[in-house]
Amino acid sequence: MVSTITPTPCRSDRSPFATRRERDREGIPQFGLVAEQVAKARACFAQGKFERAAALFERAAEIKPDDYQSLCLLIQIYRTLGRDADGQAAARRGIELAQSELTLHPENQRAAYGGAIALLAIGEKDRSKEWLSRALALDPDDILTQYNVACAYSLLGDIEAAFDLLVRLLPHANHETKAWIKHHSDFDPLRSHPRYQKVLELIG
Repeated sequence: MVSTITPTPCRSDRSPFATRRERDREGIPQFGLVAEQVAKARACFAQGKFERAAALFERAAEIKPDDYQSLCLLIQIYRTLGRDADGQAAARRGIELAQSELTLHPENQRAAYGGAIALLAIGEKDRSKEWLSRALALDPDDILTQYNVACAYSLLGDIEAAFDLLVRLLPHANHETKAWIKHHSDFDPLRSHPRYQKVLELIG
């Protein structure tokens, strides 16, 4: 899906979880449905519109306060934007929400890999690895699981494991996922490696 929304820059001096009135003044649409916000945010990220993507994910987190997925996606976008303090805040809240989700639904691999990424953001590498293993065990063939675990492996320095997952998922990935791999700063540690050429070939 291609977004036709004109990008709106984020102010660096405001909270990432601003009030609805502040959002209205900034011209961020009131879609009402988190799924719509997230879809547009993902499309913006795939186009390299990182600040716009962050603003839309923030709005999704406002609409649905227990939405761990938007918070965990925000961590990765904040890292790309260099917004470290915002990333830490999103990570801590994301861990809390992901843990609650896993308590209710222990079979939810999205909560496992989302929480793992959040744990990694605050430096809890051992717990992050445990949650990554749990996510892969729950649904080893799911493309989004493979993608997010590959992100974490890249940041952990487990380069070969990250490449193994990317090479495995890319033949089945859609255009948006391929675009995310090209733009996502989590994969920067891979780009100078000889195996990255194979990733580019699979992206096409």
